[in-house]
Amino acid sequence: SGDLQAQMLAAEGLKEIGQAAQPAVPVLVALATSDANPSLSGAAAGALPPIDLSAARQVMAAWLPKIHDPDALIRGYAASTIGALGPVAKPAAPALVRLLNDQDLVVRERATRALGSIGLPIDVVMSGLLQALRDPEWTVRYAAVTQFSFSGFSSPESLAALRHLTKDSNQTVSGLAQSAVATAERLIQASVYSLMLSQGMNRTYTLHQLAK
Repeated sequence: SGDLQAQMLAAEGLKEIGQAAQPAVPVLVALATSDANPSLSGAAAGALPPIDLSAARQVMAAWLPKIHDPDALIRGYAASTIGALGPVAKPAAPALVRLLNDQDLVVRERATRALGSIGLPIDVVMSGLLQALRDPEWTVRYAAVTQFSFSGFSSPESLAALRHLTKDSNQTVSGLAQSAVATAERLIQASVYSLMLSQGMNRTYTLHQLAK
């Protein structure tokens, strides 16, 4: 199909089908490695991991060198498409962290979102997201805060950074940071209660707190 919406819906459908969609892999790889449309390449890339991990890694390998492309547009496309692959793109995380120093704010924003989508290795991703929380551009800070609000990342260091952002000069960032702080506090509390439970400490109280 030459219709973008139809192509993206088809990619989503193939993703749901999973391994039985193997015959579609060559077309998905071709679309995922094309820089004609970043939305379509991202949708095609995102469909591949449930169908064929080897093909997904092939897409990552094709885009990884483009992270260093002189054209900021291509660097941004590379970050977005690699991020769409999810955890299978774990080897690309260090390169994406380096993109957080890019002069182009769109590239930094897309690299931030990509790190959140990949999620691994957690230490590398957390380091990158914490750096993005301090970015001078509010759109990059917003992209970083979003990862803590909706993707389940949390640590005492990130909680301190998020609390600082609740007073951000941009109201959109500060508002989302407040939500992210609440989410992070719940996740940290849950991990503490889980530890208490595993050690047999006050099980009734601990179970009640976890249920809340």
